[in-house]
Amino acid sequence: MEALALLSTTLQRLRVFVTVVEHQGYSAAADHLGMAQPSVSYHVRALERALGAGLLIYKDRGIHLTPEGELVFRTARTILNEGERLGETIERMRGGQLGWISLGASIAFEHQFFFDSIIAPYVRTHPEVHVSLQFAHSIDLVEGVSTGSLDMAYVNDWQIPADLGFDRLHHSELVFLVASHHELAGRARVTPDEISAAGLIAAPIERGEVISYHEMLRRAGISNPRVMIEIDGIQARKFATQAGLGVLATFVPDYVGDNAMDPLHTLPLDGEPPRIEFGIVTRRGQPWTPLMEHLGSWLRSVTTAE
Repeated sequence: MEALALLSTTLQRLRVFVTVVEHQGYSAAADHLGMAQPSVSYHVRALERALGAGLLIYKDRGIHLTPEGELVFRTARTILNEGERLGETIERMRGGQLGWISLGASIAFEHQFFFDSIIAPYVRTHPEVHVSLQFAHSIDLVEGVSTGSLDMAYVNDWQIPADLGFDRLHHSELVFLVASHHELAGRARVTPDEISAAGLIAAPIERGEVISYHEMLRRAGISNPRVMIEIDGIQARKFATQAGLGVLATFVPDYVGDNAMDPLHTLPLDGEPPRIEFGIVTRRGQPWTPLMEHLGSWLRSVTTAE
């Protein structure tokens, strides 16, 4: 604290000294700084004592810099200019406009709508924020937040550990997708049995989230699904679906449009589709940084349904 106080005092005296030189006098500097003239004189003399050199001389009814004063003036002006830029940088950091943040996003959001609705607008309006984005299964992203490798994660609410906080955002509906040429694509209504018979394109069975996945299928009426192929990665599963290999079950948030999954065809499920809650996971008890607050507010504004 003493070092910071000394630094603050030194910067103040340098600022007073530079102002005296730039305004060619103590009285003009005092008016500019809103200080009493004796205070201006005091700060200049204190700076001279600290440096052990005279900085200003009065000559021909004006003040003039000594050789030492010339050097201090040039250096001080550089320091003060850099200090102003540093202050502006700190203010942008405090306002969530500058810095680096790591965001995990559920693999369920590895779609074009996520970039169109969330990432692209945020990056375009925050050019000085470096976003490190990682897609993965929610269970892995939760682990990343817990260990500190991620600042925050946008995931589902399945099995969030007690040491993490969950800030709810929205629900997502489980939808079933097929290629436009698939035999189920033209149906007015599709039953769970028809989906199961057509075969699912699923994530690898050993993934920890498979329990949650099968619970959602059960709630959709599919208790013993036929799995055509297991593929890790939502984009790869979409390609397999487009190739006509089976039915893809995935989550679509409430905030996306009707055509978000084009060119895949959404099957009209016979019955109410199950829904799951998504939100932001952070470390409990650890204050949010300004960047986390700002990005979290952006996610809420975009994803929370009216």
